[in-house]
Amino acid sequence: MNKHIPHGPTGNRDKITRVSVVPILLPRAKPMKMAGGLIANTPIVLVTLETSAGVQGRSYVFSYVDSALRPLHAMIEEMAAMVVGTALQPLEIEKMLRGTYRFLGATGLIAIAIAAIDMAVWDAFARAADLPLFRALGAQGRPLRAYASFGMETPEATAELAAQAAAAGYTGIKIKAGYPTLAEDLAVVRAARNALPNHVSLMLDYNQSLSLSEAEIRCAALDNEGLSWIEEPILQEDHRGHAKLAAAMRTPIQLGENWFSSREMADAIEAGACDLAMPDLMKIGGVTGWLTASQIAATAAMPISSHLFHEVSAHVLCATPGADWLEYLPLADPLLQEPLPVINGTVTPHPGPGTGLAWNEEAVKAYRADR
Repeated sequence: MNKHIPHGPTGNRDKITRVSVVPILLPRAKPMKMAGGLIANTPIVLVTLETSAGVQGRSYVFSYVDSALRPLHAMIEEMAAMVVGTALQPLEIEKMLRGTYRFLGATGLIAIAIAAIDMAVWDAFARAADLPLFRALGAQGRPLRAYASFGMETPEATAELAAQAAAAGYTGIKIKAGYPTLAEDLAVVRAARNALPNHVSLMLDYNQSLSLSEAEIRCAALDNEGLSWIEEPILQEDHRGHAKLAAAMRTPIQLGENWFSSREMADAIEAGACDLAMPDLMKIGGVTGWLTASQIAATAAMPISSHLFHEVSAHVLCATPGADWLEYLPLADPLLQEPLPVINGTVTPHPGPGTGLAWNEEAVKAYRADR
């Protein structure tokens, strides 16, 4: 953990007095296509906690599929009841929640629920200190290079999106692949690369869609296409397979969005399964989990990027040695009073107290899934 973090996380006397947990089903303006199917909606759970000093802390998490929204909401509500009455101590609360589920295993929806509480607690902790979260973590705020993230499209649509992103100042974009044929993958990659200036990085995400044998063929064919990384070509837990791919390629292998603990991260790195790391805040353990993950990456001298949740990711990346890219794929903008902007391809964390999250209550009311 950053040595500049004050001892406040274990010394704050404020008590958590109330936690509100709200399920949201937000329709997407355009469904996102991935090799595994379409994401037509954005199912989100909002968390708002209040303290005895009148401070609020907020967070949100994303269940990916609509059918997981209700159980995730219920899981977070269970944990919310556990933390009411406890002191505003992020490290101790995270430790207590993980201990509660040790025998069951703090993974899947349980891990996401722990992260939802953790991020809200850290937001409240920073607000109680009247500090932006990055300052509460001992860091300075700064612009972070962001990449625009897109789904599977036709080559023509991919080229148009790439050109638009470059014109908006992005210096990196990520597209998805895993089409029925290698020829189709190559077509979209080349369409994007041809539409981008040379200084703009192009990343490719397979979302775990290939078998190892197919990945060996496709990754070899893509190794000369100027990609900055190939992400999760096979099942993310197949460390041996990823290590084999990484050893055979010049293009870096990116992993991390599906690590549910710092132990999973350390195991992948030790196995040589990746060249780059990309933890996801809601899976790696919230802010507390990220702090451990950043230490692991630093020890391995491995660049570390964020996945989703750019509002909070911007804060923790500022406190992360070896911070690489911030992914910009807005999920909650319609629910926010003040969405965090991208300016000339960079994102700067909100300079006010906490993470800067504040709900647009009218939008929340309109998209509640429990009405």
